[in-house]
Amino acid sequence: MYFAVHVYIAGMVENATLQCENCGSEKFYALVQYGSYFLKCYDCRQPVVATSLIAVVPLLNGTFEIIEVDEKMNELGLIAEGEIGSYVGIIKQEASKGKILWLKKRDVAAHHAE
Repeated sequence: MYFAVHVYIAGMVENATLQCENCGSEKFYALVQYGSYFLKCYDCRQPVVATSLIAVVPLLNGTFEIIEVDEKMNELGLIAEGEIGSYVGIIKQEASKGKILWLKKRDVAAHHAE
């Protein structure tokens, strides 16, 4: 349901773990809305950091569920699931409508065990 984020700022900060300033959690939701990619604390739901989706897309890889959620993180529906690179266009299209999309990274080992 969450993932840990390691912060890399122009290659200068390596392996610095991001923490929520409000509660100290290191677990975050990865969300997209309009052209923004942002993290929301998994524990207290406070926004943590944001950047442009364009800046993050080249760094995303792996299997994800793209889930539409509301402001309270209630799941509204599954948009797509699979390799993230295949769904960048759909993510951009749906997020441009103002939808909040949760990029939920799938645990590949757990997925194969199903």
